Amino acid sequence: SMAGFSAAESIESLTGVLNLALIGEMELGRATDIATDTLRAFNLEAVELDRVVDVMVGTITRSNTNIEKMGQAMKYVAPVAAKLGYTVEEVSAMIGLLSQSGIKSGIAGRSLRMSFLRTMDAGKALGIETTNLIEVLDELASRNLSAAELTTTLKDLFGIRSTPALLTLMQGREQLDRFTETLNNAKGETDEF
Repeated sequence: SMAGFSAAESIESLTGVLNLALIGEMELGRATDIATDTLRAFNLEAVELDRVVDVMVGTITRSNTNIEKMGQAMKYVAPVAAKLGYTVEEVSAMIGLLSQSGIKSGIAGRSLRMSFLRTMDAGKALGIETTNLIEVLDELASRNLSAAELTTTLKDLFGIRSTPALLTLMQGREQLDRFTETLNNAKGETDEF
């Protein structure tokens, strides 16, 4: 109810957050905070809570992160990502991929947030009109820059703190597409787990 759910919505959502707490091996209150904070940051309605929980479970079961670390990453990136048109599935896939390289928790969230905020200017600097980070990274990849040139360009466009995360996303580009597609089809993931 502190997240603005009606009594009926709270009862309907209880199974999802109970399962998230069980799978995440955490107390119910913390699992509820993570799920509802993410839900609200992406401007989703209470009926979409199972979607958010399924995506989180799909992410933690396929990558080197956990619910607590996902919650920390989402705390930083979700409000900005949602305003810029990214879905919970896209952002979760990015967090999952970053976690495979040790970029986790708040570090992943802050890196993605800064990257999302700088994407439009980066696109303009590269001569493309886009607000999508992956399109900017694909454009950079198409330019066949050396490792040193790529690193310098990323640092200039996005800042030094975002550069390791962006290099990781570029290196795992095909994996990111597969991961995003998997999470787009994560309905029922929690029940299956």
